[in-house]
Amino acid sequence: MTTIPAAGYFSNAGRTNAEAKQAQDDALAVMRELLGGEAETTLTIAAGAITPTRACHAVDTEMAAAADDLANIATTSHPDGRLLLIRCANAARVVTVKHNAGGAGQAALVGGLDFVLDNATKWLLLKRTGANWEEIVRSYGSDKTGARAFLGVVAASEIAAGVMRIANQAEVDAGVDDATAVSPKKARAGARWASAPRVAKAANYVVTAADRGAIIVPTVNGLTIDMGAGALGDNFIVGIQGDSPARTVTLDDSAAANNFYGAGLEAANTVTLSGRNATWWLSNGGSWWCLAAGAPDIPSLTEDAAPDLANDFLVAWDASAGLLKKVRPNKIGATAATQAQMEAASGSAVFATPGNMNWHPGVSKGWVSFNGDGTVAIAIGYDVMSVTDNGPGNYTINHATNFSTANYAMNGTGRRAAGDASNLLSVTLDKDNPPTVSATRIRTVDNNGIAVDPVQVCVAFYGDQ
Repeated sequence: MTTIPAAGYFSNAGRTNAEAKQAQDDALAVMRELLGGEAETTLTIAAGAITPTRACHAVDTEMAAAADDLANIATTSHPDGRLLLIRCANAARVVTVKHNAGGAGQAALVGGLDFVLDNATKWLLLKRTGANWEEIVRSYGSDKTGARAFLGVVAASEIAAGVMRIANQAEVDAGVDDATAVSPKKARAGARWASAPRVAKAANYVVTAADRGAIIVPTVNGLTIDMGAGALGDNFIVGIQGDSPARTVTLDDSAAANNFYGAGLEAANTVTLSGRNATWWLSNGGSWWCLAAGAPDIPSLTEDAAPDLANDFLVAWDASAGLLKKVRPNKIGATAATQAQMEAASGSAVFATPGNMNWHPGVSKGWVSFNGDGTVAIAIGYDVMSVTDNGPGNYTINHATNFSTANYAMNGTGRRAAGDASNLLSVTLDKDNPPTVSATRIRTVDNNGIAVDPVQVCVAFYGDQ
């Protein structure tokens, strides 16, 4: 092991020529000990160890054995911090570099994993740290399988995440390979059959019984698909590819009586059903819609639990125009009345909902039935927060929702106790405490104007809130 001269060594004017020459030779010796300084040489394992003399070595097994372990690497010729690059001398004689095998010169390998040198393109770079070595980096060379295993990268499968090659168009068309991935572009193009008549490329194409399966229609304008005569069977699929340019497609099933499915019917297309003898199911964006009577059982059909009524589309058949059209669900039939329409009590083409019924001027905005005798208690009511007992025959009804003005209407009635001498009872507004937007004060009196506490008081309110 050579030591490089210290900094400032040559600035000492007292150095002799011999000392200067020796220092230069030492510097050259250190450079030769570095990576790339000298050519690679081969070391042979002896009792599980080697003694490197330079920065790069090929390592062979002891006595040319088929396999051998390298447990310790001497540090004699390498100062602390020096790098060492090793590989196997012969792929037929496998060298396994052991992780922390014990003793001076042991190697601490990444992940605590031994490194098998069984390929001349596989390298291990080590750095001396104290009396031992530590791994800096390992290269698997042409051993891609080993590299993937070390990095934990596995092939993707149905039960494990991993890497997968993208299939080419021919593999997508064949539909056989199950170990490659389909890209969005190739999925958009669809799978095609190479032989006619599986791919419809001409107008007025006639489908026969031999064509059972799927037809993928490329971008063709003015295409007519005639389902023809004979029993073709269910689940016959017609795919209309792409959405540019717009094109006209005619689906003629006048001579068929089965169930057919058309997928990928874009908004830019004009689709005509000229026969409609069979049941046609057409799809736009993954939802299937029946365009004729006799809907078949489609187990995969699921309900949209939260449809977007303003933006979703249904596919509908316009009988008068003889065309398929897209329709927003909220445009079908009547729509819910707005608050302004409910308050104005106008509009015969809209409908009231439970949520907007309270806006109508003819509907009570609040009502209550309570016991006014003894401890006041509400029996039942709507939009009334509480009832306050102000004394004999004097109550304040507190509204849960304020009225927009104190000019609202009230009507009321009540029932006296069974043992009372008179059945007469009046429910009136309190003359000294007019109604407010949040509360209404009422009085209950008998036929002589004397305050009484009825066993039941019923009042209702009308106005704008």
